[in-house]
Amino acid sequence: LPVLTAATATTYRILQELGLPPIVPNAGKLLSG
Repeated sequence: LPVLTAATATTYRILQELGLPPIVPNAGKLLSG
């Protein structure tokens, strides 16, 4: 069962807003790039 936490979603959005690639190693599928 896929789970999306608020912390993961927030990190993804912050990286997008900063113009950075939303890639964080070992942080789940959303942030895997």
